[in-house]
Amino acid sequence: MESRGIMGKKGSNGSFKRSSIKRSASSGSQKIQSLDRENLPETRMCSCGQVVAQHAAVPPTSKEEGSGQLVQPTERWSVLRHRQATPTDAYGTVEFQGGGLISKAMYIRVSYDSKPDQLLHLMVKDWQLELPTLLISVHGSLQNFDLPPKLKQVFGKGLIKAAITTGAWIFTGGVSTGVIRHVGDALKDHSSKSRGKVCAIGIVPWGIIENKEDLIGRDVTRPYQTMSNSLSKLAILNGSHSHFILSDNGTCGKYGAEVRLRRQLEKHISLQKINTRLGQGVPVVCLILEGGPNVISIVLESLKEEPPVPVVVCDGSGRASDIISFAHRYCAEDGQVSDNVKDQLLVTIQKTFNYSRSHALQIFLMLMECMKNKGLVEQRYVKTVTVFVLQITVFRMGSEGQQDFEMSILTALLKGTNTSASDQLSLALAWNRVDIARSQIFVYGHHWPPVSALPSDWPKSPAAAPRAAAAGKGKARGKKGKGTKTKPEPPEETDPRKLALLCWVNSLEQAMMDALVLDRVDFVKLLIENGVNIHHFLTIPRLEELYNTDDEPRPKGKDKKNKKKEEEIDIDVDDPEVCRFQNPFHELMVWAVLMKRQKMALFLWQRGEEAMAKALVACKLYKAMAHESSQSELVDDIYQDLENNSR
Repeated sequence: MESRGIMGKKGSNGSFKRSSIKRSASSGSQKIQSLDRENLPETRMCSCGQVVAQHAAVPPTSKEEGSGQLVQPTERWSVLRHRQATPTDAYGTVEFQGGGLISKAMYIRVSYDSKPDQLLHLMVKDWQLELPTLLISVHGSLQNFDLPPKLKQVFGKGLIKAAITTGAWIFTGGVSTGVIRHVGDALKDHSSKSRGKVCAIGIVPWGIIENKEDLIGRDVTRPYQTMSNSLSKLAILNGSHSHFILSDNGTCGKYGAEVRLRRQLEKHISLQKINTRLGQGVPVVCLILEGGPNVISIVLESLKEEPPVPVVVCDGSGRASDIISFAHRYCAEDGQVSDNVKDQLLVTIQKTFNYSRSHALQIFLMLMECMKNKGLVEQRYVKTVTVFVLQITVFRMGSEGQQDFEMSILTALLKGTNTSASDQLSLALAWNRVDIARSQIFVYGHHWPPVSALPSDWPKSPAAAPRAAAAGKGKARGKKGKGTKTKPEPPEETDPRKLALLCWVNSLEQAMMDALVLDRVDFVKLLIENGVNIHHFLTIPRLEELYNTDDEPRPKGKDKKNKKKEEEIDIDVDDPEVCRFQNPFHELMVWAVLMKRQKMALFLWQRGEEAMAKALVACKLYKAMAHESSQSELVDDIYQDLENNSR
């Protein structure tokens, strides 16, 4: 027998599949002894969660000849055994009705074992989503619960601010119950006050969706009623989300089809690069609000990931969150608690989840495993230096010195991962959060961070890193002067303090390069304030890279002519006197003007000398560019912007 199974959308490199579930007469969940009314197909339940009568007809071969009775089932229905892949028939746009406003979201029904790379390809190519710079995975109770009004406000505003300011994706369970309802309220409140939409993706089991039949159709727009039936065990989709991935394993009325898909998709997204320049993977943070015993297992799984996923627990939200917060407060660095605290935890677990003593002890042991993983003590680089990396961050509203919820999320990512100070700076750059860089990374002022906070790939000599950076990022288009003598290599540096200084300087200069390319004016200012020597930073290869990064492709013929001329120029790229500029701020300002980066040009104009001369040069360049754009077929807005900048 067959029934509808798992759906997906056809892609350019293949197609998502559904799984038609095969249910033979032997796949029932009960043994049929007679044709009693309670055992008829109209009332008998299958292990998939549906009534047997909803399946296709029983083949005649399943009856014994002359007996008139059904054969006794010999095996239980299984997700792994009784299904086959078929093309999808449920994807498109859903319009949520009710509540005064009609909101839309894109959706797709996919197999619970769909490949995460195909799903991400769909999200980026078909849904036109930009890769996130942060992934916030929200977990908690699926049962409805109330939050204290103040905590709900702080949680909602902090979550939305963290998502907007960093370009994050929010993963939830996608239905209008439990913790997802509170996330939906925060999203709804934001959409009513701002046009900017947060990318909130609900990963939902297909079998628990109310009115899911209304969503069946290929590339369709379907209305969806958000009024729930109080007597139904199914759930409605939350209309504040922007996208839905409906995971189907053939079951009906059961959760669990989404767990594997969500975990694998989060892992695959974490392997993607935030930016081609920065080379950082997408950081993932696990956010815990309230929750049952399964939430404690989710926390443990997150901490055991490689690398571990930082966890932020919201204290005061109830049940599992409060139990984790209590254990976190009173456990030692090795994750152990006193006998008194153990007794309190066991009693609390019994009362909270209505568990027996033995069952509560199992939850306690799982909790202690989480506490052992709450921090990693690692030896790094120097035997005498140890680093304690916090994996669990507890947000306690109103506590002295407590930062807001949004900062707790982002700080947990910086401090809860085994990353160096330079990697943390790259994350802050990707999020465009200069406030986090100032308060969490540049905490040492003009002094460099301790050895433990620096990356492990230190260069062996002071000259090695600058040359490697120049060679890797962009070679100077020229050659060494004829007859020049090869300079002897400087001796290898062995002093840890000097190596630490060299490594930190190189990290700052790389961050400066990224900030210029990404047009982060505030970061450029912060880096100059914290020790970047612009005279040492700007070299011919780096300036050439700046011009070529956002440069439009030129005709091949012109490139050949220019290349021929450039080859005739003799430049010793290893000579610091030749390779660097006398007035680097002049060169950078001209670059910013030619790249039409007005804010960056104004900032660089204020630095250095000869402000009047630089202003005249910038004005002349803008007027010439405006004239060229007026003579070409460029958009009128470009001409107007250039004309305004020249004044």
